[in-house]
Amino acid sequence: MPGVPAVSRDGWLERNGSPVAEVGNYTHNVGHMWHLAVSESGPLPDLDATDGMRGAEALPHLAAAVAWMIANAEQLRPLEPENGWGDLRGAVAYLVGAALACSEHPDAVLRWDV
Repeated sequence: MPGVPAVSRDGWLERNGSPVAEVGNYTHNVGHMWHLAVSESGPLPDLDATDGMRGAEALPHLAAAVAWMIANAEQLRPLEPENGWGDLRGAVAYLVGAALACSEHPDAVLRWDV
């Protein structure tokens, strides 16, 4: 929404309560894209459902969401925020980064903070 400040989503993987990999952050303005991608590509209702999963468990959900976003780019592009804070390309890249971190740390726990 125009005029609404962006809220970012921060992600990381941790082992024994200590961070082992940063996913980084991206504007939550594309959250509806992630919601569609995760809910349409598998059994989870949204990206938040992967919070607390081990990397190996979260990876297939993230990979499926990325594939869905790429295959449905024309459906998602009109959902890009009008205020310019975030876009489809960045939303996909962020999930790719999360998937890579999960593949590099399959035994670590994925965490999201909004």
